[in-house]
Amino acid sequence: MSAALTTRQHTLDELFWHIDCIAQLADAPAWDRHFALDMARLARRRNWKPSPKQEATMRRIVADRFEADHADFAVIDWGE
Repeated sequence: MSAALTTRQHTLDELFWHIDCIAQLADAPAWDRHFALDMARLARRRNWKPSPKQEATMRRIVADRFEADHADFAVIDWGE
């Protein structure tokens, strides 16, 4: 069995939720935060969908945030 992590693509609703959270983070890079604020504002419009480039950028920002969140975890050795 492979130890590699499996990743799945987030739905647009999940992306918008994560983007809204990133827009509110003080420690997010300024460009990411401003882009997230813009996308969160646009997402409130009825029937609005991001362009393929906007969606790809949102996916990158969210993936980077998840990667950064997990970088600080230490493995606990229980000695078993």
